[in-house]
Amino acid sequence: MRTSSAPSSKVPDGIEVVRDDRVIFTYGFSGPGAVLECIEQLGHALKGALFRAKTLDEVSAKLLVHARVREVEAGRADRRALQILEGVGIQARGRTIVDDPVGGPLAELEGLESPEEVYERLIGSPRLRCLAWSE
Repeated sequence: MRTSSAPSSKVPDGIEVVRDDRVIFTYGFSGPGAVLECIEQLGHALKGALFRAKTLDEVSAKLLVHARVREVEAGRADRRALQILEGVGIQARGRTIVDDPVGGPLAELEGLESPEEVYERLIGSPRLRCLAWSE
């Protein structure tokens, strides 16, 4: 974890959390596993923060809704992920917007509507937790 006084203007190689114009958290990877790590490290400090990521997928978006971030910026964002965030009033942008195929290691979480249920299932299952790092 790193704290600095000036947020970067470029998309990070992993994830970056900005609060009050200060970078309060960085992580060298993106994806659901990295978002879960961020939630576990920062807890309620994520509420109202700006979250930047190299990539944004549907499961990560649901985790960010659960964390109550204010805004999300991503280098590569899945269209469904942006729709999930915008649907609950979170400002979301992607430099490159893609239509990722449904499926993959965490496909069983993609069908869940409740961000809280996605979070609870992910933290409650060692198998899913491990798969979150393969996304």
